[in-house]
Amino acid sequence: DRMTAADAWDWPPVQVHVQALRLILNAGCERNAATEQLLKGLKAVA
Repeated sequence: DRMTAADAWDWPPVQVHVQALRLILNAGCERNAATEQLLKGLKAVA
């Protein structure tokens, strides 16, 4: 929504989030060190 409002739609950031979601889903949605790090990184760029 922010990207659309700012007229700054860009696929690479979307791709990063989709890949992160795939990793989390493939890990069975378990909270572990790897998923915590992924979530921390996503929050940093959101």
